[in-house]
Parts: sequence; C-alpha cells; structure tokens
Amino acid sequence: MMVELEQAVRLLLEERVVALPTETVYGLGGLATSKAAIAKIYAAKGRPQDNPLICHFLNAAHIQPYVSIVPGYWSSLVHAFSPGPVSYRLPLPEGSPLQPAVASQSTVACRIPDQPLCLEVIRQVGVPIAAPSANTSGKVSPTSAPMVEQDLGSEIAGVLDGGPCIYGLESTILDCCQEDNITILRPGAIGPDEITEVLAQQGFRKITVNYAKNSQRSVVPGNKYRHYAPDTQLCAVKDLTEIPKGLHAVVLMSQEQATARSWPTSLQPVILGSRHDLPHVAQHLYRHIKSVDEHDNTTAYYLIEDWGNSSLGRAIGNRLRRASQEKRRE
Repeated sequence: MMVELEQAVRLLLEERVVALPTETVYGLGGLATSKAAIAKIYAAKGRPQDNPLICHFLNAAHIQPYVSIVPGYWSSLVHAFSPGPVSYRLPLPEGSPLQPAVASQSTVACRIPDQPLCLEVIRQVGVPIAAPSANTSGKVSPTSAPMVEQDLGSEIAGVLDGGPCIYGLESTILDCCQEDNITILRPGAIGPDEITEVLAQQGFRKITVNYAKNSQRSVVPGNKYRHYAPDTQLCAVKDLTEIPKGLHAVVLMSQEQATARSWPTSLQPVILGSRHDLPHVAQHLYRHIKSVDEHDNTTAYYLIEDWGNSSLGRAIGNRLRRASQEKRRE
C-alpha cells in the first residue's frame, strides 16, 4: 500500500520494511541497526544472506561515528558527489551496530541520497536506513512507486511515493578503504573522469582510480549475483541473424540501431534511446527492460550496443549485460 511520510517513519521504527524513493532507484528500507528489520528485507526480496546492503545516511557527519577510519580524500569526494548517486565502502569498527546489514563483512557501503523525502525519513528515524533496490532479488530495479507495488506490494509494509527516479541506475560504489587507491566496485553515473578531476583539484594527484576486476566485485551489494533481469528470458545477440527466423520476438536496441536497418515484421523493437542522450537512456532503462514482460514471449533479445566509455555509458552497458546473457550458437 502507498503510505505518507509519517506512516513510513512509524513503520520503520516498528522494525518493518518500507520502500523509499531515492534519486537512483527505489530502495527497500529498514533500520540498519535492527536484526529483525534486516531479516525482513532479505525475506521480502528473496535475497541471499551473504549479499550485504547499502546503508543510507543523512550527511557525512552522520556516517563518521559508524565507521572506523576514513581516508584523507574522502571528505573531498563527499563534498563533490553527495548527496548524490555515489556509495562509499568504508571500514567498520569491531562490534559495529551496522553488523546486521553487512553480511558479516568488516566494511559497509555508505550513501547520502539526493531525495528530499528519503532524507527526511532518515532524519526523523535517527539511525541509518539499509535500503537495497526494492525488487525481488535478481529482477529489474524499480524507478517508480507503481513498479515497487507491482513486484513487492504484498510483501512489505508500504511504499512511500516520491515520483519517478531522476537517474534510474543504482549508485556508483567506490571502495575507499585505501589511502592511495580508489576502486570502482559498481559502475554508475559517476566514474574515473569525474573522480580524478575532483581529486586533482583538491591536491590528491597520486591517488589511482580503477574499475574493479571480477574477483573484487563480489564484496559489495548488487554484484555477486545476477541482477536487473525481467521475468522473460533476455538473451544478448550481436546480430539479428542469431534470432531464429519466423520467431515473433521483442528486441531491445538503441535509437541508432533502430533507424539503421529495416525490420522483419516478426521482430518488435523496443527503443532504449539514443547514444547521444545517455541520461535519458539511464532514467528509463529499467522500465524498458521490464516492458518485455508485457508480451507473451518466452524469450526476448538485446541487440548488443557499444554505449561508449563515459561513466554513464559504461554503467548502462553493465546493466544490460547483467540483465541478459549472450545467446550461444548451436
């Protein structure tokens, strides 16, 4: 059911689970310090217990008492990118009250969301809110309240409607546990170029910024298991010839791909948007991916596209790769 701000705060304080709006995607919120609330998040999502949760805070001052150390450059990143679509992986002290949310790890991914309703909820609740994406584990992340209601409405205490999400993709996750290196554990709207520019401006010119290798990605929320997939099987193909002839199929593609060819009547294109307007593509990406379920097909297809090497382009490509699987030739 849809709830108002006051109801959402009350339900959270009762250790129940409420879907909350953020600027990235809707999050499934519960008290990060409560074993009971965290257990309900995992149960509602069907999420593996070894997959940690991102914790949401009001501001940087709210984060610092919960972590053991922060690197010298961290305040510069927070000043530049938060509130906003960036999460920071930081070390936890022993006996941290956030232990229920971190799946027995010694670190926590912290974020300050850029969404007024969400921030007001955190302010009134008074403690960090753990909030993974408000969807059944592995499925498409919701970017509107109706998407949450459709997926998890019967499994949770309520949904706080804050309108459509601005970014439409989950936050960038930065590993900030080292003084001389930052690792991007999950790509998002902010990437190496933006981070390096901020660090240089603040005199941190020797810090390296790199994308994670495969072996590093499993330590953070949202990277260990398959994610972002519709109910319909979604297969990645490099060319339309890989789709069986005569099959009535839905095909995800860019605007450029759609206008560059003539289409067989058996194929229905779903236009993700133009490579020249990546913010628009990102904002509507999950809605488009989810739309393939509206068709009576057992399989849909994604026509592989190079979305470029910008931070947002890499994030879009990452989500589409993880939502689909390349179709093997027989």
